[in-house]
Amino acid sequence: MNSNFKIKPIVKTVIKNIKKLVGKLIEKIKSWGQLNFRGTGKPLAPFTDIITGILLALMFLESGLPKLLGVFLAFAVFFLSLNLLRIILLPFFKIAQKLSARSIYLLVELFLVLSYFWEISSGSGGDSAYKLSQVLAVFLALAFLIFIRSFYAVFRLHRKSPSLLIILTFSFLITAAGTWFAAGSGFSYPYVRNYLSIQKDKQVSGTEEAPAFGPLETTSIEYGIGGEEIKSRNTNLSSYVDYTGFSKKLRDFYWGYSIDTVPLKGKVWYPREGQNYPVMFIVHGNHIMTADSYLGYSYLGEYLASYGYVVVSVDESFLNGYLDKGLSGENDARAILLLENMREMEKDNNLKDNPLYNKMDFEKLTLAGHSRGGEAVSIAALYNTLKVLPDNGNIRLSYDFDIKSLIAIAPCSDQYRPSGRDVELKDVNYLLIHGSNDQDVSYMMGEKQYHNISFTGGNDYFKAFLYIADANHGQFNSEWGRFDLSTPFHMMLNTKNLISEKKQQNTLKTAMKNFLDATIKQDSEARSFFSDYNKLRSRLPENLYLNGYEASTLQNICSYEEDTDLTTATMENVSLSSLGASYWYETRLFYELDGPDRDNYALAYAWKNSLSSYYEMQFTLPYEEKGGFFQFDIMDDREYPKGQKKISPLDLTVNITDTKGETAHALLSDFARVYPSLPVITTKLQFITNSPVYKHYFQTVRIPKTAFLKSNEKLDLSSIKRISFHFDKLNTGNIKLDNIGFTD
Repeated sequence: MNSNFKIKPIVKTVIKNIKKLVGKLIEKIKSWGQLNFRGTGKPLAPFTDIITGILLALMFLESGLPKLLGVFLAFAVFFLSLNLLRIILLPFFKIAQKLSARSIYLLVELFLVLSYFWEISSGSGGDSAYKLSQVLAVFLALAFLIFIRSFYAVFRLHRKSPSLLIILTFSFLITAAGTWFAAGSGFSYPYVRNYLSIQKDKQVSGTEEAPAFGPLETTSIEYGIGGEEIKSRNTNLSSYVDYTGFSKKLRDFYWGYSIDTVPLKGKVWYPREGQNYPVMFIVHGNHIMTADSYLGYSYLGEYLASYGYVVVSVDESFLNGYLDKGLSGENDARAILLLENMREMEKDNNLKDNPLYNKMDFEKLTLAGHSRGGEAVSIAALYNTLKVLPDNGNIRLSYDFDIKSLIAIAPCSDQYRPSGRDVELKDVNYLLIHGSNDQDVSYMMGEKQYHNISFTGGNDYFKAFLYIADANHGQFNSEWGRFDLSTPFHMMLNTKNLISEKKQQNTLKTAMKNFLDATIKQDSEARSFFSDYNKLRSRLPENLYLNGYEASTLQNICSYEEDTDLTTATMENVSLSSLGASYWYETRLFYELDGPDRDNYALAYAWKNSLSSYYEMQFTLPYEEKGGFFQFDIMDDREYPKGQKKISPLDLTVNITDTKGETAHALLSDFARVYPSLPVITTKLQFITNSPVYKHYFQTVRIPKTAFLKSNEKLDLSSIKRISFHFDKLNTGNIKLDNIGFTD
């Protein structure tokens, strides 16, 4: 009791003294602020007016408005909204009654400036940089406002206190550095060059020459309901999009039509002479609705048409718009609009008086899509096989096109799920292309669709993916460009290390032509572009690529999808074991740390300070390989910090033993290069804080059976007893393995 009695007065005294100290400190700050910044509020308003107006103007201009109109509207909207806020706020807040209208005006403007910087940072991509970006954004905004006041106080009011001069100097330096930071393109991050140098003696050099145009003379034509040469009809999409409210009125006013009368519109590139060419429809994704996104694939249309393809780029801009939340999740409508355009072109192809008469062979049909369009083509392929809409059985579907192949360019996934299920497709060729520095679809979403394509074995199909280092989202479309976020949100993006638009588009042109030649024209040399590691890299611009390949002929020994037993394989009569591993287990894969589900299982395997660890598949009955290649997908999970140049390459030995005890081997590095996870930086702050996002993706390795026979010609591949992976080339490592088997 006595001790408590003594402590209470002491605590009260301490609290009282702290309050006094804080009070004195606040008074000193107020006094200092009055001495230095009194009368400096007025110059703050014009500067914030101008800056906020410019930011709004940039937004308006990016939406496609004429320059003068965009600038006028931006400032008009800005000043009108502020004065309305002043009128609304005054009656409701007591504090507002004590403040002048000008003070309220300044407070609102300060809030808007801070909000802009906050939005710029939080919308810039790269989760690890978000919080620091937001703190920096507020700090820069405050530094800028303090600089304006300090400048006015020193040079207009002639106040010369040392503390004010120090604040002026520091706020100027911070503002100047912040302006340079936001306005610049960012920082160079040459990890690609470092990775390529890992195995320089074995690296296949690419080409910097643009792919040459083909021998055919080409032309183009547009179709639509306006002044286009080919007249088309419109279609009703009201069953697929929830489209109501004020947003609908504004959009309908702009377009001149509504959701129930959307025109079928696009552009066609084709060889001037000849008939019955394979046809590819390509559809864009979401962007500013006033942009002519469908024209952004002209470079593809002109190039492919010169090699004997008809390319139709479908205009779906009516379904676009960043600010219209009522149109989110509209990818089923995108698929229907694509299918209706296909139906319209098929009709035009059969009309004798039409310029496109007999130009297209609809038995050799490919669908390609970019971004949301990349998901839409898979949905369209699904709808093409159905009689009724999965989400509404009262809506009948009557499409029956002969779709051979699908191409998805930086696609999204799961924005539409039929009846809450995945879009699962069978017996169709599929090509997935994605860039590592995509600042819109930040991970390879299409990998999920890749896994949801299966083959029944009745015909010859294949699927492949190409992951391109330092490629972004927008440069695949020449109308979208280098920034994957709109103004002013792109100011935090690090774009300096992106490959050029020309290089990115040349990569896409080469990949698409080879895929079309392989799947539509059955060109085996073109197909080897996807299955042969060296051919792919020699024909593409010099860069770092990861590629995957799976043919319908794959006999999958281990896909790791079947159960939770580590000792059993996908194929019967196979037992799995390991020796010397730090760990080995089957795991569900996710994109990045705590990212979305990749809808795939694989083996996680690690070893440490050992060259004798191995993973083995033992056949209880003799196994006869069927196919010319032993194939597996492998991922090097090591994460090297930014700037580390000394990197040990991943390598291993594959052993095959037959029932007579004859063993042959082959080295991974003789047939593919497998690189550590890619340390990708998409924001400037990630560079400063050294916090890249590591991209973990598979590389397919194909070893011809002749390589094993070269090692030991006595090996009997018709009676295999054991296949093993020996981690005897790298002292410590951690990997993932998947889809192990034999294939053509």
